[in-house]
Amino acid sequence: MKRLFCLLIIFFTLNLSAQTKTVADPAFFFDGKLVSQQTIAYIEPDLIATVNVIKRDTVLNNVRFEGQLFIQSKNPKQFDFMTLEQIKNEYTKVKTKSVGYAINGEIIKDGIETLQLNRNYILEVITTNTTEFYNLGSGEIQSDIIHILGKTAKNIKDKREQILRDAPKKE
Repeated sequence: MKRLFCLLIIFFTLNLSAQTKTVADPAFFFDGKLVSQQTIAYIEPDLIATVNVIKRDTVLNNVRFEGQLFIQSKNPKQFDFMTLEQIKNEYTKVKTKSVGYAINGEIIKDGIETLQLNRNYILEVITTNTTEFYNLGSGEIQSDIIHILGKTAKNIKDKREQILRDAPKKE
């Protein structure tokens, strides 16, 4: 009986500890909020005041992170993070669930659920329907691609040039 009890305790202990997923990346905190590593990639470096690295592992939401990275912005009030789903709902008329995302021309393959963008970073959101794009007509595969252009120097310059090109010419 004692053996059975000990085996049950060992089994439950191992089972509980096995539910924690380990990732090799640190936990990223931006202005005190846990964000994905992809989210950090879309923050302009000159908006960051400090970066603090803590080498201690941490467990958050049953995920063990190897270290912690605390990033503090120069002005925390200027950041208003939105998920890609929120961007889709607010900036487009897309109702389908079959959606692909591209940010500044880069297709987002992983982390679609956790990636967030600063609302103030968004320059333009353009939707392309694959049926229209590929001229499939009555094709069975239909999905939308949401292109998000951020306020990078290149995108702003390109947008200004497009406006100048499209402006009516005075005669």
